[in-house]
Formats: sequence, C-alpha cells, structure tokens
Amino acid sequence: MKNKGVYIHVPFCERKCHYCHFLSSTHLEGMGDYVRDLVGEIRLYQEDLSGATTLYLGGGTPSLLEIEDLKTIFAALGKRDFTEITIEVNPESLTAGKLEGYRALGINRISMGIQTSHDRHLVTMGRGHDFTQAAGKVALIKASGFENFNIDLIYGLPGQSLKEVGEDLAAFIGLGAPHISTYGLSYDEGTDFHQRLSAGLLEPVTDDLDREMFALIKETLEAEGLMRYEISNFARPGYESRHNLIYWSGEPYVGLGPGAHGHLEGLRYENHRSFSDYHQAVVRGERPRGSVERPGDEEFEYIMLNLRKVEGFEIEDFNRRFKKDFLKSHEAVLGKLTLAGVIEIQGGWVFFTDYGFDISNEALVHFMG
Repeated sequence: MKNKGVYIHVPFCERKCHYCHFLSSTHLEGMGDYVRDLVGEIRLYQEDLSGATTLYLGGGTPSLLEIEDLKTIFAALGKRDFTEITIEVNPESLTAGKLEGYRALGINRISMGIQTSHDRHLVTMGRGHDFTQAAGKVALIKASGFENFNIDLIYGLPGQSLKEVGEDLAAFIGLGAPHISTYGLSYDEGTDFHQRLSAGLLEPVTDDLDREMFALIKETLEAEGLMRYEISNFARPGYESRHNLIYWSGEPYVGLGPGAHGHLEGLRYENHRSFSDYHQAVVRGERPRGSVERPGDEEFEYIMLNLRKVEGFEIEDFNRRFKKDFLKSHEAVLGKLTLAGVIEIQGGWVFFTDYGFDISNEALVHFMG
C-alpha cells in the first residue's frame, strides 16, 4: 500500500443545483447534529485512520461549516500526517475569515465549483453565484496564500455552443488555477435536469458537439501548460490531486459522513443515506454502513480505475497484486486493442491513447470476465 485517503461528506447545501445527484440537504439547522454524529463515527475508525496521507472534505458544500465546526472535526481526527487536505467551497459561502481558518487548520488545497463563466447557464443550472462573484472569490483564495486550488468546469450544458466553451476556457485560464476539473454534463435520475429532460423541456447537446467541446478543452488547456493526467482532470506539474489519485489507483480510503463511500481491506461500502439511520447506527456504536460488498471482479476494477489515468498502470504492479502475468493473461485483448490504436504498452506501463480515452467504455468491456 502506497497511500490511504480519508473522505468526509458534508451533505448540506443552501440550494440544490438542478444537475446534482449527490446526497445533500437544504435543512441547515441539522448541521450541528451532523457534526456530533460525524465525530462519533470518526471514533469508530481510529485504527483505520492510521497511515492516511490525504483528507478531502466534499459535499454538498463544506464551506457552509463554521471554523469552530471544522476544529471539532479535526480534533476528532487527531494528529495525522496528511500531505494534502482539500476542502470544497462555493463562491457564496466562502469568506476571508474562513480561508484564514482553513490555513490555521492545515488545509492546503481549495476546490471551487464555478462550472461556467456564462451567467445565463449558471441560472439554468440553479447555481447561486454569478461569474463576477466567483472570480472575486478566486482572487481572495490567492490573496489568502493558497497556491494549490482547483476550479470545476462543466460543459455540454443545454443550449451551450462551442464558442461559449471557448469563452469559458479563456475566462478560467485567466483565473490562474493550477488545476481544472472538467465534467461533461450528465442527466442523472432524481435530478431536476433529468425530470426536465424526460418532459422534453431540455435538449442535450449532440454526441458530436460534446466530443468537439472536450477536444477544444484538451487542446486549449494543454497549450497553457495544464496537462491532462486523468480522463477529465488537468493540472500544472506538481498540482495533481493526490487524494483523487488514490481513488484512481484502487488504493484504500475511509469514507465518513452520510452517503459517503469507502474502500477498506478489499471491501467497498456506502454509508446510510438516511440521516436518521446514520445517526442511530452511530449512537449504537456501529459503523453506519448501509451496504458493503467485495468487487466481483477485482482485476477488472483495477484495470478500469487505473486506465482513467493518462500514465495508466505499471504491469509489474498488476502482476504483484494478482499474482499473474498481465501480458500473458490478456494477450488476445491487448493484441486487438494495440492494433486498433486504443492502448499502448511502453516501458512496462499500459495506458490509453487519446483515441482510447474517447472510446474507453467500449474498450474496457474487452477486459471483463
């Protein structure tokens, strides 16, 4: 094991964005009870927290937490040798005082959801900020001494043009972030956008336009020195997300909070999504897991996750983990995919080509079973 992460889900938002499928509540009066229950859950994982190298507070909107709440949570975690501590923030709830508090707690990375520079799209998405406000908060982040920060960009929005994506890229590059995460919009079941799509009230971009948008994103960001290191993430050298690399490398992480996912001792679990069930389990002194499963095909999961990274994976690492020869056991598949220009094998590593990333879902099917 090289690394271990800790993820804390903060399931509260001032409003629910129309595209978001993550667990969140707008009942902010419940945040005090949440912090108390979270501290109780942390106490149940003290042994598993040993050796953790990264901490990520996601949501939801973690920047809704007051600094005193965060102090309580960090005290429960105890002294840890985290090399990277990330907190997700929204422009509306981020203040200079909170940034000062974050630095005092040892938080060294900020991730802000901006999504687009076009206010009309922000309104459609149900966001609570405009781009001017977001740009002002990025300036505040930098003025507070945070050099390591990420901003999120979403493309493929209803009615969005390729020209607008180019304008988003110019605006985002102008903010000076060393890391940009890019996400193609998805219409997940249970979201407002999914309901509107089903009712014929929204028209998604075509697959061809979606591909053109991402091609423009990749070309533009890499020309600016923000290199693609994962299927949807770009960073300047040294600013890659260490925590997310734990996910993509199939390494363990502790998931804390309602609805959080974790991966420990080869098992994947999801905490109770019901706040009541989560609370009752913690009160009983039980880990509040709603489901636990062992991946049915651990080899396939390893390949699927690691091929999300531009560098792919080292063949020897696969061989050590699964006690088999990767090249021999997948000889036929590798021959087919390398011949088609989907995968390359160089220097003992296996990785997708740009074309391979474009058809990654179809390509991965060949490794199943």
